[in-house]
Amino acid sequence: MADDAPGRAPSEGAGMTAAPGDRDGQGGSSDLADRWAITELVNRYCSLVDDHDLDGIMGLFTDDGRFGRVGSLIDGPDAIRAHYRNRLAGTAWTLHYV
Repeated sequence: MADDAPGRAPSEGAGMTAAPGDRDGQGGSSDLADRWAITELVNRYCSLVDDHDLDGIMGLFTDDGRFGRVGSLIDGPDAIRAHYRNRLAGTAWTLHYV
């Protein structure tokens, strides 16, 4: 049976690559810091949307930011701000659960 056959775990290290920032493949501190930063960014985004904090949301985007949704791409700060202004105006409240 091959190492990657259904019902059997792959051999140690088989087909695995290091995560970004994890040069030795051992979950080094930079990998953990990167993962924590990404988690915090997602949590911050959710809190800002739930609080309807348009300026805070915009602070998460760079000047050349883009926001993709299924079927559309919102390009640039003016378009992103308009998107969130319209979305939040039609919602009394939101609750993101991550």
